[in-house]
Amino acid sequence: MATQFVGAKEFRQNFSAYGIKLQKKKGRLIVLKKNRPFLEVRGLDERAASLEQLARDVAEAREDVKQGRVLTQTQIMKEFGLL
Repeated sequence: MATQFVGAKEFRQNFSAYGIKLQKKKGRLIVLKKNRPFLEVRGLDERAASLEQLARDVAEAREDVKQGRVLTQTQIMKEFGLL
């Protein structure tokens, strides 16, 4: 699937079908509103989604460290009753 153009109403009515197509075939969809490009939609594979989530988690963890919201290993072990 290369680039495909579709109207906003058509996209809204068949959102799931377009999502499945984009996930299976690497391509993009340009949604038109009043015959002008309005939105670009691309499929996202599982690996890319996982990497995006990992990047967000790492950024959150770094912010926690900056704010001092951290626990030592001993504190965690006590919390779980391992000490």
